Amino acid sequence: MHTKWPTGARVWLAALGCILFAFTTCAWGQQVSATLAGVVKDAQGATVPGARVSIVNQEQGVMVRELTTEADGSFRAYPLNPGTYTVSIQATGFKKFEQRDIRLYANDRINLPNIALEIGAVSETVEVRAAAVQLETESAARSSVITGTQVVNLALNGRNFLDLVKTAPGITGSFDGQTTGKTGPGTINVNGQRGPMNNITLDGVSNLDTGNNESEHTALNVDAVAEFKMLTNSKTADFGKAAGATINVVTKGGTNQFHGVGYWFHRHEGFNANPWLSNYNNLPRQFYRYNYQGYNIGGPVYIPGKFNTNKDKLFFFWAQEWQEQLVRGTLRQLTVPTEAERQGNFALTHEADGRLVTIRDPLNGQPFGGNQIPQNRWNKDGQTILGWFPTPNVAGYPNFNYQWQKPDPYPRRQIMIRGDYNINEKWRLFARFVRDQDKRTDYSGWGTQNVPDMPFLVPAPGRNGVVNLTTIVNPTLTNEFIFGASWNMIDMQVTPELTPKIYAKNYNLSYKADMPYPNADRTGLISNWRWGDLPNPTSTNIRSLPFHNANVTFEFTDNVSKMYGTHQLRAGIYVQRQRKDQPAFTNTEGNIFFSRDSANPGDTNWAYSNALLGNFQSLVQASTALRGMYRYTNTEWFVADTWKARTTP
Repeated sequence: MHTKWPTGARVWLAALGCILFAFTTCAWGQQVSATLAGVVKDAQGATVPGARVSIVNQEQGVMVRELTTEADGSFRAYPLNPGTYTVSIQATGFKKFEQRDIRLYANDRINLPNIALEIGAVSETVEVRAAAVQLETESAARSSVITGTQVVNLALNGRNFLDLVKTAPGITGSFDGQTTGKTGPGTINVNGQRGPMNNITLDGVSNLDTGNNESEHTALNVDAVAEFKMLTNSKTADFGKAAGATINVVTKGGTNQFHGVGYWFHRHEGFNANPWLSNYNNLPRQFYRYNYQGYNIGGPVYIPGKFNTNKDKLFFFWAQEWQEQLVRGTLRQLTVPTEAERQGNFALTHEADGRLVTIRDPLNGQPFGGNQIPQNRWNKDGQTILGWFPTPNVAGYPNFNYQWQKPDPYPRRQIMIRGDYNINEKWRLFARFVRDQDKRTDYSGWGTQNVPDMPFLVPAPGRNGVVNLTTIVNPTLTNEFIFGASWNMIDMQVTPELTPKIYAKNYNLSYKADMPYPNADRTGLISNWRWGDLPNPTSTNIRSLPFHNANVTFEFTDNVSKMYGTHQLRAGIYVQRQRKDQPAFTNTEGNIFFSRDSANPGDTNWAYSNALLGNFQSLVQASTALRGMYRYTNTEWFVADTWKARTTP
């Protein structure tokens, strides 16, 4: 038996076939393209079908879409890059209508106010320069937009544009890109959700380290940001991957005129008062210096009389920034062994509340006479370990006897280049590449480290690139293909020149040969010496050195859109390939705990005296340094129908 499909059903099946064809021919995703819709009427309010609609990108002076209104007078243009547009409408028997300065932001779905054509000749033009506020009536998504002008003009401590997300409602959390390096949406809580549930993209390409889903692959200087849009809830079907907010960052592109800017920002500790706590602790004002220099330039690429003479085909934008920083270090207040304690004299050793400590002889459980340990009982390695720490530099504080604060040198260089190419009326292409280079000398320590003058060199380069190709198959069928690649690395290093204190050979520690796995530590570093419940104890945190972390992401996205009457059918597929190399934080150097423990037969009732006798509570050592190499593929897809039951009120 044969079934004859009705005409309307055949059209639906044809549209569905186009969608499935897109699945099979290309590789969805977090695109930033916008939609512009409207309804054209005459003076009596009747709809005008078949009117010719032209949409021009004002910055580039190029027509990006030409289409005709449907039977109900409606039109819908998608995809459009974020930018400022002019809409022109022409119909026989009516004056030409032109509305300028229509601003589209990332992922916008704007429906223009009803457009009324006036009777007259097409050679006459009705130009609208001031129109009603544009509302996003095509989508229920809740979002906040920060424009490029706001990014540049609003005061930003550290020139990190993500600080501006705090201006949006429902946002908590804060960060400072100066002191933490590359930051990301993982430090932002949106409507009570956890930070790692957020996502951030650059021109539609993910810019997140998937090891923690919090930090950026690459930073971007604020003068290269055209806008960013933060979608907080009620997102449309084409936003997957993250359950939290999505931050879409759009970079600047070139225009049909040359524009450029140069700048220098400077900060010096002389401009600031010494913090109250530093004054209280008799600490001098610390170095706090920032020198940010940069420039950008953009415009058309053309050869007079030979190529792009109308300056409407090919455009470029180039931005570069250098950051030289001395980042003020955190004030550390620690308890280190006193000169007397290094000589076995614990007569003045006291608890955090001021009570004197009784040092007991583990051989008989009785207090040592005068709280002093005889020299013939000292352990050579224990004496070396206590001598490894600096001597006290403050007195009279019950909870600490040493304080320090040192700035971190933190140079950074960022480069961005973008090209936009209007190949012809059906094909449009843009490509963008960002390179970010960090190389911080970290005196503040890695993780829980709390030891003075043991710096780490932390290079953290990042890259992010995208190629976006938009195809206008016909006025009602379009396709957008995106390929993106993103990469970052954290390569923490120590060297004998930079950090001599970290190498065990400089101290002749004999216990290293007696470790459970003496050959596991191939770098030859000191152990992590732990001091338990001492007030404000020092803490080494040497693990998995040299630390090498790398994350490489490749993404393929394809979105297809078909307009059919009052329906906009959209479908897309997103394929992400991840490569993540991550040390497992194993400790081949060994963790030695000298913490006091009444259940330990060798306990003396104080961690430093335990070390001096060579008695430890426990020792933990990994037999090998593990390194994870994770590979996975994430595939997502969507099908959506945006349907307006009525296009006119």
